[in-house]
Order: sequence, then structure tokens, then C-alpha cells
Amino acid sequence: MELKTITKYFLIQIPGWIVAAILLFWGWRLTWVPAQWALGIFAVWVAKDFIIYPLVRIGYEMNTKTVIEHLIGQRGIAKEILNPKGYVEVRGELWQAEIGTGKEAIPSGRSIIVTTVRGSRLIVSPEDIRPELQSSPPNS
Repeated sequence: MELKTITKYFLIQIPGWIVAAILLFWGWRLTWVPAQWALGIFAVWVAKDFIIYPLVRIGYEMNTKTVIEHLIGQRGIAKEILNPKGYVEVRGELWQAEIGTGKEAIPSGRSIIVTTVRGSRLIVSPEDIRPELQSSPPNS
């Protein structure tokens, strides 16, 4: 049984809420924190977790694409000749790449398109040739 993303997130937050409640209760019992302040601080502590959930949600999702898989279909530039391997720039980052099977060498400066990934390497084709985009398993 797989838990929903939001359920996982809030289950992980519960220990922090318990610790905060205990510390604030302890502070109130020792009279250095007024009860209203303790409740307010606790409310802000819990509200913070609700507010940041949309920002951290993807970190709790299962079966999401890896960073490199998000590059499939992106365009870039060959930074050196790809014959069959070399470096390309995609989204301002350098990546190791190789040309797809049966393709000719790609000269430096030529526009490329990412067709698939193999591990941490991009498989690319010249931009004017757009084969069917597909994702290979990252560990192949």
C-alpha cells in the first residue's frame, strides 16, 4: 500500500509537532512563556508546515522522473564533435552525450535534441532529425 504524498509529508511532521508542543508546555509550566504565546508559537509552527508543503511536495513523491529524464525533448548545442560521444550544452549545463545508433557524427556548434537517456548520458540527434522520444531505464 502506497501512502499519498501529502499523508507521508504530514506523518513526517508529527514528531516535530510533538517536540514543539512538549517544549512549549514545559516553558509554560516554568512560567517563562505565557499560555497565549505558547499556543501562538505552536500554531505558527504547524502553519509553517502547511505553507511549505507545495514547495517540498516533489521530494515526497514516488516514481517521479529523475532530473536527467526531464531533459528528454530539450534542445541544446554540441560543444564538441560527437563521434559518437562528446559534450553538449542543454539548459545551460554541460552533459555527456552520444549520438543515437546509426547516426552520423554531429559537429561542434550544431543544434541537437535529446531523444532519450542512458544512465547519466544523454542520447542525442541533430535537431532537424526528430526520432520518436522515449526513455530508457537509467541503469541500462
